[in-house]
Amino acid sequence: MIRRAAAFALLAITLVACPSIPEGRFECNTPDDCPDGWFCRVDGLCYAEEASCTHVCGDVNQDGQVDPQDFLALQGIVSHAGQRDCLEDIDVFRDGRLSPADVNVLQYMLGFRMKQQKPSPPCHGGGECMACNVVCGDVDVERGAHPPDQQDVAAFGDVAMTGVPVCTCQFWAADIQPDGNIAGEDGTFLQQKVNGQPVPQNCAP
Repeated sequence: MIRRAAAFALLAITLVACPSIPEGRFECNTPDDCPDGWFCRVDGLCYAEEASCTHVCGDVNQDGQVDPQDFLALQGIVSHAGQRDCLEDIDVFRDGRLSPADVNVLQYMLGFRMKQQKPSPPCHGGGECMACNVVCGDVDVERGAHPPDQQDVAAFGDVAMTGVPVCTCQFWAADIQPDGNIAGEDGTFLQQKVNGQPVPQNCAP
């Protein structure tokens, strides 16, 4: 709050001394931190014009590639509840906002690329930068959205065995304890959901 107040105080002085506002000088976390009509770009600075987006799903830092630097950049943005332009490239979970789900899904995307040497494919429930038509625990994504049942438990067993969910939506639905990994505790929570028991975690928001 103090940093933002100081930034606007500096902006006011700048406007008195010079009628034009310098671009790329003022830090921002959301567009609200910038002058009206300006954009908060992925570098965390204010600009008068929106960035020319690369239209590459997962390219958070807009350098044309999807790599660990994008994961680190997205972690930083989400940890500060930030908002940036080029949302269509950054919102990999495709729910219209930036959240821990995007961070975990991007981590999965990078891991899939490392293991398979290609982007993860879409599935019935959705895919990279596609909205997921699944609910938490809905691991058998080919059936579409449905309450978790024993078929999902069986599908979870397949995922745990291969270590590679077939798509981003299956990964999100299986990562019930939302830590970015598919582990035995996720399977335990899934069985509890199927049995109608309460679970302490419910996938990444």
